[in-house]
Amino acid sequence: MLANFGINDMFSIQPEVLYSNKGYKFANGQDNLRFALNYIDVPVLVKVATGSTGLFFELGPQAGFRLTADVKDADDAISFKEYTRSVDFGYAAGLGFQVESGPMIGLRYNGGFTNVGQDGNVNGIRATAANAKNSAFQLYIGYMFGGK
Repeated sequence: MLANFGINDMFSIQPEVLYSNKGYKFANGQDNLRFALNYIDVPVLVKVATGSTGLFFELGPQAGFRLTADVKDADDAISFKEYTRSVDFGYAAGLGFQVESGPMIGLRYNGGFTNVGQDGNVNGIRATAANAKNSAFQLYIGYMFGGK
């Protein structure tokens, strides 16, 4: 979900609310572990339109509010939420193409400034997240109703 507030024909402010699934895989001996973190991400982007071509660029800060954090193997899922930060601060930068008041497509990179969590043991599984930062590429499509 997003809103787009035009400043002029070239610049706008675009706050968004997104559900994001982030994580990583880790091989621990014979176990293949998947660390899954779910967030509500709230980027506030400055969107720069290049004119009548429909091409745009976007850049701005992002806050991610952690919902869940689980480590999964082939059989079980165990929460490691207490070892992760509840808020993740970062940035988003991207480019895309949009038809005015219509469809859009974009590619965005999200990078984290804060560490995801801290080291700990979750039911004997070593959770190492103290020096981990979230990062992701996003490809998205959407439709803008009544905006630029």
